[in-house]
Amino acid sequence: MPELGLGTVAFGVDYGITNTHGAPSEDVVRGILDTAHRAGITLFDTAADYGTAQERLGNLTRDRSSESASSSVDRRYVTKFSLAVDGSVPTRESLFGKSMSQLGVDHLEGVLFHKLSDLSDNRRAHAVEILRDARAAGTVNRIGVSIYDEADLENALNVVPDLDLIQLPANVFDVRLLDSVLLSELVSRGVQVHVRSAFLQGLVFAHPDVLPTFFAPLKAPLTALHEEAARREVSVQSIALGALKFHPHVSAVIVGAQSPSELQDIVDAWTSASAPTRRDIELADIPAAVLDPRQWPSTKVES
Repeated sequence: MPELGLGTVAFGVDYGITNTHGAPSEDVVRGILDTAHRAGITLFDTAADYGTAQERLGNLTRDRSSESASSSVDRRYVTKFSLAVDGSVPTRESLFGKSMSQLGVDHLEGVLFHKLSDLSDNRRAHAVEILRDARAAGTVNRIGVSIYDEADLENALNVVPDLDLIQLPANVFDVRLLDSVLLSELVSRGVQVHVRSAFLQGLVFAHPDVLPTFFAPLKAPLTALHEEAARREVSVQSIALGALKFHPHVSAVIVGAQSPSELQDIVDAWTSASAPTRRDIELADIPAAVLDPRQWPSTKVES
């Protein structure tokens, strides 16, 4: 059974198309971490590019006056790196050493390439060598790449054929990459799959009638999702998470939260989610751009 993990991008930057409040305060982050601890969440996803997220996590870990600090030894971090824009040669410090210092840990669950463009950079082979050495030394458990689609996955395998961790987007509207033959083959050899964007940055909770024109293709699927939740008398979160929790290729589902109560609602939905007996929401012809946050407009959407 996959595990529920906590994404931390919103701890350091204004993230999420439905997030109209910006990054949460220190007290709110502390409350989210406390809620995660009580829920038994030990997997945390972060990145060097997530603004101050890693520093905030590390500071709270070192703050022995907070309840969350008592659970710091149980936290397993997956971080992501980007190659330096100045063209400098990658080092252990630049790839993950600084992240470890900020987080206050001497071991990482995983380290991933963050930018797809770095897979074409002529420094990629050296970066992979450093990651392999760290994995062999036991400093890092798994190495891999954060991707968007199957073409990205094929490219990633050309660069890191021995990768053992992949992060990718999937949601109740689109599990096509999860269903791919290539991914199935990788899972069969022990590669872990961490799913992000399970709620499409909160769009699955948006009322269909308030969607901007760009997201009009989501109106029918969203309506069907909300009607199905009402028919079953369960939350939208429960159906959305159930589509991923019981997928045979998923190792972890990474979710974000803007408040302790929001995370608790997600935890409750995760606990109560049941295996889908059929495709809950029939896939419409949703344009790829609508499912790809890289192509979204900057306008916020009320959820």
